[in-house]
Amino acid sequence: MVAEVARGALGAWVGLRTRWRGLALPVFASPLLPAALLFAIGDDDRAALGAVLGFGASLLAARVLRRGRTGDARRASFLMAAGTGLAASLAGDMGSVMPFVFGAGALFGTRMMYQALPEVAPPPPPPKPEPVAVPAAPDRAAGVVAESRARLARIEAVAERRADPRLRGVASAMEGCWTT
Repeated sequence: MVAEVARGALGAWVGLRTRWRGLALPVFASPLLPAALLFAIGDDDRAALGAVLGFGASLLAARVLRRGRTGDARRASFLMAAGTGLAASLAGDMGSVMPFVFGAGALFGTRMMYQALPEVAPPPPPPKPEPVAVPAAPDRAAGVVAESRARLARIEAVAERRADPRLRGVASAMEGCWTT
């Protein structure tokens, strides 16, 4: 009975963590927002940029982690490491070694926190579409020539009916273009 309760509680905990996957990352980085505001008010643009980049990387890591696909925890941990390193370097002015130490801490901490959550394989790519048989195009040139000859025949008929020498001249000149 105790084992069943423990298994149910553990399942509920994993289910809760799976539903809320990655939402803690921006919460952990949220102190960077007021820090960025204070840095911007104090005209420290480099520090404000570092704070904003650190928070932005945590948002991006949470977005990557929310998909729940294979390898997303690793990608999110590298994004958190980059954001933490940028924030420590630019906003914290920690020198040249400490941002790497903090970045490594964020990398391993994020990986440990989210590696136990279930991940699914990405969906298979959609099947290739069937090649569509393109019907042979009719000979358009023959159709255009036949249509033009029909128009010319109508013009000649009108010229004969009206007995207009100018229209007959135009029709005969056009007829000379279509002789093959």
